[in-house]
Amino acid sequence: MQHTTTNWRKAKKWPFMVLLFFLCLGLRPVAQAQVRIDMARILGSKSANGHYEFYYSKVIQGKTYLVGGITYDVSIPVTNGVSYKGSYDIVIGVIDENGDTQFLTLFGGEGDDRPSGLDVANGKVFVSFNSNSKDLPVTNGSSNELRNYKSGFVIMDEHTGAVEFATYIGGENGDTGFYEYTSSIRTIGNEVLVTGQTEASDFYTTDGTSHKGSSDVFVRRYSSTGALLYSTLIGGANNEDGPNYEYANGVIYFTASTKSSDYPVTDGSVYNPSVANAATSVVTALNANTGAILWSKYISRIGISGRVYADASGVFLVGKTSVATAVPITTGSSHGGGNDVVVMKFSPSGFMQFARYIGGSGNEEMYGAELYNGELYVTGKSRSPNYPVVNGLPYVGGDDVFLTKIDAGGQIAYSTLIGGTGHEGYPSMGMANGEVYLGFKCTVNTPSTDGSSYNNSYPESYAITKFDANGQLCFSSIQEDGYSDSFTAQNFYRKLYVEGNFIYFQSYFSGNNVTSAPFSGIIYNPGTIKYKICPTLPAPVADPLSPASQTVCANGLVQQLIGGEMVIPGSNFPQMFNYMGIPFNQAPLNLDYQWQVADTPSGPWTNLVGATDKNYSPFPTTVAKYFRRLTMGGACCGGELYSTSEVAAVLVGPNAAPTVDAGGGVTGIMQTCSGVSQNLGGSPSATGGKSPYTYLWSTGATSANPSVSSTENTIYTLTVTDANGCQQSDQVILNTYKADAGPDKGNCAGAGV
Repeated sequence: MQHTTTNWRKAKKWPFMVLLFFLCLGLRPVAQAQVRIDMARILGSKSANGHYEFYYSKVIQGKTYLVGGITYDVSIPVTNGVSYKGSYDIVIGVIDENGDTQFLTLFGGEGDDRPSGLDVANGKVFVSFNSNSKDLPVTNGSSNELRNYKSGFVIMDEHTGAVEFATYIGGENGDTGFYEYTSSIRTIGNEVLVTGQTEASDFYTTDGTSHKGSSDVFVRRYSSTGALLYSTLIGGANNEDGPNYEYANGVIYFTASTKSSDYPVTDGSVYNPSVANAATSVVTALNANTGAILWSKYISRIGISGRVYADASGVFLVGKTSVATAVPITTGSSHGGGNDVVVMKFSPSGFMQFARYIGGSGNEEMYGAELYNGELYVTGKSRSPNYPVVNGLPYVGGDDVFLTKIDAGGQIAYSTLIGGTGHEGYPSMGMANGEVYLGFKCTVNTPSTDGSSYNNSYPESYAITKFDANGQLCFSSIQEDGYSDSFTAQNFYRKLYVEGNFIYFQSYFSGNNVTSAPFSGIIYNPGTIKYKICPTLPAPVADPLSPASQTVCANGLVQQLIGGEMVIPGSNFPQMFNYMGIPFNQAPLNLDYQWQVADTPSGPWTNLVGATDKNYSPFPTTVAKYFRRLTMGGACCGGELYSTSEVAAVLVGPNAAPTVDAGGGVTGIMQTCSGVSQNLGGSPSATGGKSPYTYLWSTGATSANPSVSSTENTIYTLTVTDANGCQQSDQVILNTYKADAGPDKGNCAGAGV
């Protein structure tokens, strides 16, 4: 909203008008959302009864690596002739930077084969899995004749999908498996690291460790050709499961839940569950070259379902708990109620540096985190109206997505919520240069900065948002076609990456917004989307202003300056197709404006605060003023200058405009009762300039002090024209009050009411 030109000579009303002006500024969106689809495609199709989904993804140098699974009634365009074997098979694919399939293949047997991790290194794709098939195409003679559940991994050539190595992992006297909610496979140079859990008493180890309880944690390291370098078991006499791990600087850090009182710890900590025989959590550090324990400790009185993030500064554990005494808090934070997020940090040598809760009175659920420069960024969803917000957006309703930054000392650096009145969720996070990008399921009233909004015709919509390094919302755009419940149906699977000037996103969608065939109809199918951040600005076009010159009376009304609409047309972006293959253009990309003023046609120029709309209404003036408009790329993109308009002149003639008083005294506010006549205007309503005056009120009245009878609060505007044709305006607010004694009541004589 721009400045009004209403009688700025009346100093008595300046404070009130300035307040209105700055309130209006607060309503302006942050910036235009500077993203457009660069590539979007479906990777096969399924029937209504089939299942097809990608669980794991990575983006490296513009290539998207995908791992998922399929059941029957699924058609995917495999590139090497491998066919579906049965029950549940693994899908593995690589999409290049142009959206073309480098390879897409299946891996599986006659049983149930499910992926549990993905990594990429040195031209090879590494995929871990859990399987009860006995006929997987392994290359080292390992077997599964008893059809136990076993874990394993496969190495493929990233260009062709050819299997270079594949193996089962596990014994014959029990099941072995990888934890399926985070990737269980990592590469260290050319070597492979895997961790999981096993119930097999005959699980093979190389260091003399043996199976001790119902389920133990295993860690194995393999050479690039699949040769076993070491295998070790870690556990106690009871049950360990759910290991999650990370590698950093020669150390493997993992957390797991345990019910064992004799879990191998190094610090003297003890098993002390809050409820008898309940699972607690442990953290253990291993020498990555040998598998030997460096340090190990119990860390909680109940399992906290932890995730691990590590760098040179140490290891962070992020989990959740509904128990206020689950961990020893060091930061002064407290458990807010329901499920709260737990964050703990340990030094590389195992010293606990901090432990804290994050949450409010409702339930919080953590969906992901990122480490950047020794600080932790955590995202999830919250149902707490009192979630701890620091320099961020407030709670709106239902489930809102949260983004909280924890500094190296365990304090909240910033914390924000984003969401609408429904149930947002399933956020996935990517980072670049300390800025955070989120993709999440959105609902009605999820904020956007580009005019996009939630559409009830597309109930599975998602938002793409960016927060700057200070946690401030930079842009937000609602995407209508994503099947958001499924794109993150597995809570912990990361689906969003940021690389260079692109956001890569794995989702379900109907094929209603794709850049290439196939067009899959109305059934949602998995695919990949690539967004261009800050699209390149085209060559600027002429930018005249109208009127180019005007002569006004001193302190008189000034005609609004009109500029052209400056946008990047949708035809500049890749063409889209709907599910029937009919082409259409993407929406145009709006640019940002900034108006400037100067005392001479050549400057120097000064930005007009808040003057960021397409058009601008100058203030009354007593001297000549010159105006121009800058058009820029979005603030999130650095505000690159696109064009500078021609200069518009506001010249001042010899006559002065009248001073106008619409009434209301210093404040410009009058009070009345509903239906009671009230005279508007001042005493007098016009002075100065040259009489006689003509009066025109917004009601159509033409007298200086018309009478009105209002039933609601109303703003009235008076425009006065003097004998020289000079004009000025003023406004008055008429607040209208009603008496209400309530509904009619009957009563007997002498009785109280």
